[in-house]
Amino acid sequence: MKLPKIALALLSLSATCLWAGEAADAGKAEAKPLADQLVGYWAPVPDKMAEMMLAEMPEEVKANPEMLKAVKEQAAEMAGKMAIHFDGSRTFVFGPAGPMESTYKITSTDEKTGTITAEIKDADGEIEKGKAIVDGDKLQLIEEEGGVLHLVRITEEEFKKRTASE
Repeated sequence: MKLPKIALALLSLSATCLWAGEAADAGKAEAKPLADQLVGYWAPVPDKMAEMMLAEMPEEVKANPEMLKAVKEQAAEMAGKMAIHFDGSRTFVFGPAGPMESTYKITSTDEKTGTITAEIKDADGEIEKGKAIVDGDKLQLIEEEGGVLHLVRITEEEFKKRTASE
């Protein structure tokens, strides 16, 4: 028995939709690979940025309430103007120092800990190693020297707002 072409098309479409639904359900259970989770738009967490800045300050600054307040305000202002975009092989950083671009090559990933190890090459060709820990919409960039920048995922729209003046 031969099926009309329309019936074959409908059967094929139904099978495709069923397969796509199963694939989508499977995708929900499985997280994207770490490299793909890194791609997107990120912004610093102001409180964590203040902690990072304070870690490098002399004790007399940390002990002075007025100075402490000033550093926290400066960190909040800076964080509000900063944004980072990872596109899969390049990093675009926008901030007070102006826009900077670098490339990165992922050298290893640890899916259990969410850790990515990479080599970062700046515009001058200098290469340094770094790590990133991805945890959903949170990201930690860990410098070779030990500094940690805490970031949260932002939308492309928020990224464009932050970088419009750059």
